[in-house]
Amino acid sequence: MNEVQWNRLTAAQLRDLAARDAVVLLPVGATEQHGPHLPTGVDDFLAAEVCRRAAELASEHIGVVVTPSVPTGLSEHHMAFGGTSRSVCPRCTRCCVTSAAP
Repeated sequence: MNEVQWNRLTAAQLRDLAARDAVVLLPVGATEQHGPHLPTGVDDFLAAEVCRRAAELASEHIGVVVTPSVPTGLSEHHMAFGGTSRSVCPRCTRCCVTSAAP
């Protein structure tokens, strides 16, 4: 199985993927409270894991790489409960995601 995580690849491997027009997946998941039964990073963990698994399956057929995740989102509705790291507006989220695209 091919390595698909950006931060586990060398610069030369990333240049090779770029030269092949590899697909780049950017996991985005907020860090926010989910009650007493789940960790605050569950959205981030799930987004990263879904991207990693999808990339591993796809890497047998195409070039694909998963960037480190963006652990923020629109979480204002969680702020009163504590445990939420930060909330960003939709415009800022869009800017962050489009700026991260290589």
